[in-house]
Amino acid sequence: MTLSTKTEIVIDKEFQSFLPPLTTEELDGLTRDIQKYGCREPLTVWKSNGNESAILLDGHNRLAICQKHHIPYETREISISTRQHVKLWICMNQLHKRNLSLNARSYYRGKIYEIEKEMHGGGQRPALKGNSYLLKDAANKTAKNLAKKEGVSEKTVRLDGEFARAVDLLEEMTPGTEREILTGAMTKKDVMKQAKAAPKKKDEKEPKKKKPSVTPAVKDYYTVEAFKQLTEDEQEAVLITKPSGVFNAQKNESIEWAQWSWNPVTGCQFNCVWCYARDIAQDLYPTKFEPTLWPKKIHIPRLMTPPEKAKTEIGFKNCFVCSMADLFGSWVPSNIIETIIEECCHATEWNFLFLTKFPSRLKEFEFGENCWVGTSVDIQARVKAAEEAFRHVRAGVKWLSVEPMLENLQFSSLDMFDWIVVGGASASKATGGTRATPDYIPPTEWLGHIYTQAAKSGCKVYTKTNGRTKEYPGYEYASGPKDLQYVPDKKWLVDGP
Repeated sequence: MTLSTKTEIVIDKEFQSFLPPLTTEELDGLTRDIQKYGCREPLTVWKSNGNESAILLDGHNRLAICQKHHIPYETREISISTRQHVKLWICMNQLHKRNLSLNARSYYRGKIYEIEKEMHGGGQRPALKGNSYLLKDAANKTAKNLAKKEGVSEKTVRLDGEFARAVDLLEEMTPGTEREILTGAMTKKDVMKQAKAAPKKKDEKEPKKKKPSVTPAVKDYYTVEAFKQLTEDEQEAVLITKPSGVFNAQKNESIEWAQWSWNPVTGCQFNCVWCYARDIAQDLYPTKFEPTLWPKKIHIPRLMTPPEKAKTEIGFKNCFVCSMADLFGSWVPSNIIETIIEECCHATEWNFLFLTKFPSRLKEFEFGENCWVGTSVDIQARVKAAEEAFRHVRAGVKWLSVEPMLENLQFSSLDMFDWIVVGGASASKATGGTRATPDYIPPTEWLGHIYTQAAKSGCKVYTKTNGRTKEYPGYEYASGPKDLQYVPDKKWLVDGP
């Protein structure tokens, strides 16, 4: 609804504190836009019970610009019962805006979580229109409820709550810090470290001092199972190890679309018979293909700068993350994955490409604009899981690796993808090195079908060298060669080996 022009609009300082101020450039741009086109979006206000004035919830900068330049504007009133519900509305409104940094998204999700926890202690509460999902469950279901709605893990929600408290503490100590954090100028780890080191308030009780523990020296590598056995402090020490080394430069065409690879984690529990990585790992790593973490490689991106060629050839800007592993395998702990993704998000001069056979797990994590997140779809049985998962994945580029294409794949839609890499299979030693899988190129008909589906959805298609057809009359595939079949049953696709 539109309020009467006689209705006074007031600014509530607490509500306004939830909104980060615009930069000078952003404010100048908004001013030029409003002066040229007018205030095209109504301001959102709230009238508390028995109050004639309307409290502004969204549109503080637009209001200031309109009042300064005498530009007319409209308002819309929303019906919310309490101040706590208003705070929820503000945070949710901010959370679902476009172009939020990862820090800002975590902050607002954390604020929602913290507000909800506080509200759960107040007994039965009235419903908030449009957001009733937050208000139905008991306190112990808050994280689960919010995680499901936002497409992340419950652990991520709880960590976001800690992050939000840390941001608020640093802002209270040094006004203006919140803006710096939410634009991504500080990493989450730095925020948490500074908040932890902040002096306690007089009314805060000092926590009981723990007996000092001796953290053992970080090893060169840990199998994933060995890492899981470490204490929380020991795991943290491993994940902040000083980096050493460089990206691997590609010397062949096995990964044509990225000229670099980086393997802070190696190994996989899948048993794909054509796997080049498994063959290489037998001679390269002391743990062979057992999932393994390499601490000194975790933060290598901060040591690397793209070559001059990257300005004209995107492949030299692209780094394939964990080309020798499936980083999102169910066996990899979340804190390893989160640390690697955060490292990628802060190395904005690079593009980082991820690929997994566990697409359902991708929605647990936040990816930056320089993250290209993909899943492998080689047979029809993988199509549904890929489509469903990528409707919830947030990343700069979402892509499919159709390699090797073992069936004539039928998608309901490719609208959730930006890019498709298509290929066949190159001769490789099978598991254990006892035999070799054949060279294989999918039929032209299958390739053409993928191209047609991609064109309808606006996807770009990259055809690898081993996907370029060389057909002869009378020689056709109904499906990929038997030597390339590897799935014992459909349940294996979901649960893994």
